[in-house]
Amino acid sequence: MPNYTWLLSQKLDTTVVGDRLRALRKVGVPYTDEQIHNAPKSIASQSKTVVANLAVGSITNAPPDREIIAVIAYLQRLGTDIKGAASTTTNAVATAQVNH
Repeated sequence: MPNYTWLLSQKLDTTVVGDRLRALRKVGVPYTDEQIHNAPKSIASQSKTVVANLAVGSITNAPPDREIIAVIAYLQRLGTDIKGAASTTTNAVATAQVNH
């Protein structure tokens, strides 16, 4: 895998996240107004969690506002939202089958 050294030094620009989420909503991604409004706070919270977890692994100099932290947060979330949605769908199907 290539080195992505700029991810360590480049700051994450969170000023555009609202616009990006609104654009994604226009093409069908079901973001709510609340999710869009709270996105910067959510990013900050997830960043703090990632930095704290890195500190457990002896990486203590990771600033929470770098792109590498966003990449780590993204990779950690892959599949977790889908699993939550799948279990909700499974419960709805099971309930429907019981009621028929």
